[in-house]
Amino acid sequence: MMKKTAVAGGLLLIASLAGCSEMTDEEEFQADVKGQAISTNFPAGYFHLFVKDSFSDHISFQNMRGLDNDYETEIYLIALTEDTAIYHSNFENAQSYKELPEDSLYVGNEIEINFKEDFSPLMQKKSTDYEDILALNPVYTANEIFIHDMTLSDVKKLHSPEKGKAAITVLDKEAYPVTSEVPIMKQINELREKRELNLSVRDYSVSGMYLHEAYFDVEELDFSYEPTYLFTTGDGDIKTTGDQDEAVEWLRVFGEKNDG
Repeated sequence: MMKKTAVAGGLLLIASLAGCSEMTDEEEFQADVKGQAISTNFPAGYFHLFVKDSFSDHISFQNMRGLDNDYETEIYLIALTEDTAIYHSNFENAQSYKELPEDSLYVGNEIEINFKEDFSPLMQKKSTDYEDILALNPVYTANEIFIHDMTLSDVKKLHSPEKGKAAITVLDKEAYPVTSEVPIMKQINELREKRELNLSVRDYSVSGMYLHEAYFDVEELDFSYEPTYLFTTGDGDIKTTGDQDEAVEWLRVFGEKNDG
């Protein structure tokens, strides 16, 4: 399960998405497929849609590792035309892809699409090269696209590690590269040196990501802090704080519980 998440996550980090609108009722929308957008180029009129792979039916940022040689995935190259209608709750009317504000769609948003062509699902075997993931995928022309608001479930799927592990994601308006020199890693490493963190480095991860506006749709969590520290576990725990000390304390307590 680690390996898929890794790939999808790797792809996501390259993704720069855009999109937004919802005019039709969700129950009336007849979708051929649903998934998450990756590697988008809306100005050029296309994007890649991740549906599922050998390990999961949702993209995840965690467990960034290489792929097995028998890795399979379902990804489509989605072509957009001036007639493609894009719906989202933020728009009063259906939008054209040429009207979409830059950076208005995030990888966490679930997308439903119906096509102009007849659709046939296809899983393909891919090599361990990330570039191969986006190569030679079936091409379909989008007739309508329905973009859903990001949900708590989406955040869990995107950020939660495997069962028995914990993760801290530092979300900020600017890129937040996590190295051993950033304050949160220095604090965690000090705990390790004092033997006050009862976790192996394999049992937790710390990463930095862009705080996209899509997170603000998740009413159950507070993403108003800059930065926001998102704490998740593979056992379903999820919470946010603007206090680095509190985030590190959550990690320390998690280590205590799992050590006992």
